[in-house]
Amino acid sequence: MQNNLNLLKTMMLDQKKVEDIYRTGSYWISYQRRAYKAILKGDISNFRDNFAVGKGYVDVFCTNPYDLDINLKSQLINTALQLPVIKKIKARYQQLLNSQISQQLNLKNIIYSDYF
Repeated sequence: MQNNLNLLKTMMLDQKKVEDIYRTGSYWISYQRRAYKAILKGDISNFRDNFAVGKGYVDVFCTNPYDLDINLKSQLINTALQLPVIKKIKARYQQLLNSQISQQLNLKNIIYSDYF
């Protein structure tokens, strides 16, 4: 998919012009808003790799809990996490987390290879 954010914006505006039955329902509207913001912030060509887009619906791990929300609070926290001392702690945390995720995926692969 091309990274055509203008087309995405046009599609979102067009959605508001259709009958209610064809619009995003009340259950999905918050997911739609979050995904839309995350795609605008990131890149549409690899949106399936973005946890904030597919939260709970894609096979991607979230390694930074502050990537979940794109709001002022998470931006402030992410700014604070860039302080040198905290950045070192976060880097070590990230390293341990990535190691655990890698081990989990390897075990999952072994288990699934026995059945599929």
